[in-house]
Amino acid sequence: MSNALPPLQPSRRTGLVVFFLTLLGFVGVGRLAMEAWLNRPAPRALPEVFPPGHGPDGPVRPYLQIIIDGLREQAAWADSNPPMPWFQSFARGGAHGIGIAGEPTLTAPCVRALLTGRRPDLLTGFRNFNARPVSGSVIEYLANRGARTAHGGDAAAFQFCRPFYAPEDVLQFPDRGPTDQGGCDLEAVPFVIDRIADGCNVVTLHLTFPDHAGHKHGATGFEYWRACRTVDGQIRRVTEAFLEAHPDALVFISADHGVSPMGTHGGGESSAKRAPFGLVGRGVESIEVELDQCALVPTIAGVLGLPQPPLADAPPALELLALSEEAETAALDAYIAARLQV
Repeated sequence: MSNALPPLQPSRRTGLVVFFLTLLGFVGVGRLAMEAWLNRPAPRALPEVFPPGHGPDGPVRPYLQIIIDGLREQAAWADSNPPMPWFQSFARGGAHGIGIAGEPTLTAPCVRALLTGRRPDLLTGFRNFNARPVSGSVIEYLANRGARTAHGGDAAAFQFCRPFYAPEDVLQFPDRGPTDQGGCDLEAVPFVIDRIADGCNVVTLHLTFPDHAGHKHGATGFEYWRACRTVDGQIRRVTEAFLEAHPDALVFISADHGVSPMGTHGGGESSAKRAPFGLVGRGVESIEVELDQCALVPTIAGVLGLPQPPLADAPPALELLALSEEAETAALDAYIAARLQV
């Protein structure tokens, strides 16, 4: 008696073929959706378009970028009993106000916008805790010109710019969520101060206490206020240390995104799209503005004499620049030329 299975009938074979073809079709459509609708793939090679008078061999101007995760507009600019009085005073010495973030308002997509000017997309949101390296960031351009870079705090900025940091100059933490109520920040701040003292002249710091406090307690009560006040003291320490070492530095302090009164973000909340920022240093006007968050990196590139980031989805905000008319026009022309090449 044979145990061999009977041969498939033509109708069953046809059904299996149709099933597998349908499955492959769904996979193909899903891939197309990911590439065409969820994100826009970057070109393999990006142009470096410098404004006239600048080039790859120019001097590196020191640059400090501080990201405050989940900083609410009302906390940053509160008039009564402000949780961040130092930030208010410092930021008002330069360009300050609100950067309108794209969606989704999650950490990785918004941090990428603060590094490259590229608008958030869903695919980057899906990789929120494991971001892939990107090209065309301000950190890349500075590192390529000889800057010594350092990073402390949340991992996102490091993940995006991983090739441009030396391992010994990085202390990065994968997101721990609301269980971390400022603990990672307490380690990151002295680390970057030590790196500054050791000679690092381009530093990124990402503090998460306000975001995590908002998730756990909401963003209108004492716990959130206390988190913001704690971070205010920390960014003061880091900024003052950096400016003492590098008096001519450009300092950029910004929320990646805001949060709702409930402490949420990423679900279309209008308050999560309002990210407070301050940009202070030579070449920057003292002005209060509300602008597309994607315009900040092209503006910073214009101040630092860097190539215009070709993936940035907004041009440099000329009203923020305290440069000559020729320099402002050159920055805008370089942005248009880079975008046309892409």
